[in-house]
Amino acid sequence: MTSNTGSYTYEQAGVSIDAGNALVKAIGPLVKATARPGADADI
Repeated sequence: MTSNTGSYTYEQAGVSIDAGNALVKAIGPLVKATARPGADADI
């Protein structure tokens, strides 16, 4: 078994927290438009 000697940041792994937050903000109105009984459409 090999050991993990290094660590990566989210950014180094190709993850953008800012882009993810922007996506959530952008799709918020679309999510709310899908509201129906029994579903939580808040995001």
